Amino acid sequence: MDMKNIEAFLKIVQTGSFSTAAESLFITQSTISNRIHILEKELNTELFARMKGKKIALTTDGESIFPLLNHAYTYMTLAKSISLQKKNQSYEFEISFPAHMAEQLLFLTLLKGVQKEFKQLEFSFRLFTSKVALKELLTGSLDMAFCYFNSPPVENELHAEHIADIDTIIVCSNKHPLLKQMPLKLEELNHHRIIIYHNKFPTYTIFSEFLLNRASPFEIKYVEVQKTNIIKNMVKEEGGIALVQEVSVREELNRNEITKIILEEDLPKTPIYLIYKKHVPQDLTQYMVSFAKKLYLEDKSE
Repeated sequence: MDMKNIEAFLKIVQTGSFSTAAESLFITQSTISNRIHILEKELNTELFARMKGKKIALTTDGESIFPLLNHAYTYMTLAKSISLQKKNQSYEFEISFPAHMAEQLLFLTLLKGVQKEFKQLEFSFRLFTSKVALKELLTGSLDMAFCYFNSPPVENELHAEHIADIDTIIVCSNKHPLLKQMPLKLEELNHHRIIIYHNKFPTYTIFSEFLLNRASPFEIKYVEVQKTNIIKNMVKEEGGIALVQEVSVREELNRNEITKIILEEDLPKTPIYLIYKKHVPQDLTQYMVSFAKKLYLEDKSE
């Protein structure tokens, strides 16, 4: 069986749609349909029951076959990687980063380091949220992913390495009136709208839980801006205060373009993990983990 056909089957199950699966694999819908047709012919059974509209569902045989092909795909990928490494041939590893992380200078430094150290390997990079990355690791072609989780996922097919606990801070312009009142109690920010990246982003969900679990819980009004550079410019131009990961504004803080608001208590940190499949070579994962830890440690010590 062709691995591309199995990959197409797994991707359709994951996304629930032929068209969405085709887009994620960067192929046409006719191509993915043809791959499923070939796979069904090889297995001598239909895998999908076509429902009304575009909705699809697995047949009884499809439900039985899915876990088998899922495991087979994992082991076939492992066998391929071992074979290619022994022959010193190239093998493409898919690595995912959160979009928020991809906007940071640390991301570019990490990519350059990995590509320089492992010249015999090919890499492709994806931008996925932590939730989507986990699904892709379990059912798709993704090999490794940097993810934000309160605690690492427990999955037999995956390993997790803790990279760092990222500091969360609130920043403002250098002329903001709040600077005259520091240090501040969190409650004093209750009447200020705080700019955030996204209300589902782990840094903000952790912060929101932190507020609600206080002795006197309260909520803060947020303004969502899903571009880190725009958030920075809004803060510089006195367009509001922002809740951010300190690492994402390190350059601006060092250049005194914005200021960290000093609070009477520390804000909760955001844990970041490297999650990867068991077939990923140990030297690659060790390099990724040590390099990422070093980057975050150096950034924090500046």
